[in-house]
Amino acid sequence: MIYQNDDYYIRPLEVEDVNSNYVEWLNDPKTNRYTSRGKWPMYPRMAVEILKTLEGHGRAIVWAIFRKGIDGQEYHIGNIGLHDIDMINRSVEIAWLIGDQGYWGKGVATLVGKWVLTHAFNKLNLHRVWCGCASNNKAMIRVAEKLGMKLIGATPEGLSIDSGWVNIMHFSLLRRNYDQA
Repeated sequence: MIYQNDDYYIRPLEVEDVNSNYVEWLNDPKTNRYTSRGKWPMYPRMAVEILKTLEGHGRAIVWAIFRKGIDGQEYHIGNIGLHDIDMINRSVEIAWLIGDQGYWGKGVATLVGKWVLTHAFNKLNLHRVWCGCASNNKAMIRVAEKLGMKLIGATPEGLSIDSGWVNIMHFSLLRRNYDQA
């Protein structure tokens, strides 16, 4: 476990985590309605290959998000990652996938986002963390704002989703603003 509290923890995503539930998340239209994921079918072997590629190039860290159950079981409910780690400019993209819809709107993305920001700034010594999301993804916009990220701009009609072309909203958090929060 990398970070944890009484209810949740994150740890590196492992090949064993790429099971039928995981692949269903990647193919589910509702889960992916604000992203370009789900346009092409995802199969377990493809998901494993993507994970192996991410592990191999050293420019991404992906954690599995787990819910601790009162029954002693642990439930993989999503992932969070740092992508396109740029150690020269000390910048990284943060991205989430809360695949288990039973955990939507419960503050999980914000909680694990705080943990991963701590990792980015304090462990990796990065200068800037950024994220992008569809302009109609109100939940993700709230998460970015709760994490102290500031809207820095938008890419007009940068994302094609089922509802049509939408803007991509770009949020950023600098180390100095993180330290002040």
